Amino acid sequence: KNGTYDSGLMQINSFNYEWLREELGITDFFDIKQNIHCGVYMLSKLLDKYSDLHTVLMAYNMGETQTLRLHKKGIYSSRYSRKIMKVYQELKEG
Repeated sequence: KNGTYDSGLMQINSFNYEWLREELGITDFFDIKQNIHCGVYMLSKLLDKYSDLHTVLMAYNMGETQTLRLHKKGIYSSRYSRKIMKVYQELKEG
């Protein structure tokens, strides 16, 4: 692994701690309210940047750099993004 770890319900990667502290004033990444605030904020930023939900989910899960590397190889979804999208579709059809 890359020496980082994920914390809390939204699995916020420690790589993101510094900018989230500065941007949102986060003091405790394990505090449920702050953790969800981080995750929702990150997802909203990614949704503003990318129109494809698989890309948004991949970038949230593995980072934008890795996502764009995979895109260059013609890979536009991941096991994670497919799993989330499957549940999302099931809930929509509900």
